Amino acid sequence: MNTILQLHTLLHGMYKRFTGAAGNIHYILSVLVIMASSCNIINPAEPVPAYVHADSISLKTDLVTEGSSSCKINDVWAYVDGNVIGTFEMPVTFPVLAAGVHRLTIRPGILMNGIAATRAIYPFYSGFDTTVNFESAQTFQVNASTHYISGIQFSLLEDFDHTGISFIKDPASDTSLMVVTDQFSMENNYGAVYLDDSHPNFKCTCIDSFPIAPGIPAYLEFNYQGDNEFTVGITSYTTLHTYNDDIVTFRPTSSWKKEYVNLYPFVNAAANASGFKIYFRASKASALASAAIRFDNIKVVH
Repeated sequence: MNTILQLHTLLHGMYKRFTGAAGNIHYILSVLVIMASSCNIINPAEPVPAYVHADSISLKTDLVTEGSSSCKINDVWAYVDGNVIGTFEMPVTFPVLAAGVHRLTIRPGILMNGIAATRAIYPFYSGFDTTVNFESAQTFQVNASTHYISGIQFSLLEDFDHTGISFIKDPASDTSLMVVTDQFSMENNYGAVYLDDSHPNFKCTCIDSFPIAPGIPAYLEFNYQGDNEFTVGITSYTTLHTYNDDIVTFRPTSSWKKEYVNLYPFVNAAANASGFKIYFRASKASALASAAIRFDNIKVVH
C-alpha cells in the first residue's frame, strides 16, 4: 500500500498543474487505473494445482517366506521428483503445484506402536513410483501396492496354521496360548488366550531366541482382537543378565487390528545381547467375568 500512497501523492501534485473539469477527470481515471494495476501486482493470481487421490495401498507377499499380506498402511508420504510434498492420511486428495511430466513417489506410512502421534514410513515396505503428467485442476488416481523390500530377515513367522507354534507358556502364567478356529477367525487358525477368575494371568514367550543386529530397524508385526488389554514386551539376553522390557499396551478391540511395534530402541540399548525373545502378557480386567484375546500373523522383521 506504500506504493499506492506514493503514486497518489505524485498524481495529486500533477493534478495541481491542471485546471478545470478535464484535469479532474484525467486525474481520477489515472488514479483508478494505477491502483488496479498495483493491486494485481501485490495480489497476483494463484496457480491452480493438480491433484493426487489415494484410497489405500495393498501389500503383496510370498505366503511361505513372508507370511500374511495383512497390513495397516494409514498414510502416504508423497514426493515429486524427490521433493517432499507432504504426509497424508488415507483416503486423501492432495494438491501438487507441478505441471507436465514428473516422477511421483509414494512411501507407505504406519502408526508406530499404534500411536497416532508417531507416524512413520515403514522401512520394510517398498515405495511406489510412477510417472504422472500433471495438469491444472485435474486429479490423478493412485492405485498403489507395495511389497517387502529384499534383503530383510523374518526371525519369527507365526500364523498358527502349521504343526506346533513358536510360543510357550511362561512359568508365571496360569493359562496358555491355544490354537483355535471359529467364527472369530481372521485367516484360518489363530492363537487364543482365555482369562477368568481361576485363570486371571497370562504370559507367553518365544520358544527360541533370535539375534538382531543393533543400529538397524526392527519391528514386531501382528494382528489382534479381544476384550481385554495386553502388553507386548521384549527379553534381551546378555552374558551377565536377562532384561525384560514392556514396550506398549494395547486396548481391547471388537474388530481385528494390525499393529507395528518398534523394537529398535530396545535392541540398540542391548547392543551386546546374544539374542532376543518377544512376549505377550495380560491380566484379566476386574470388571470382566471372563475375557478373550486373539492373535494372528506374528512376525519379527529386521
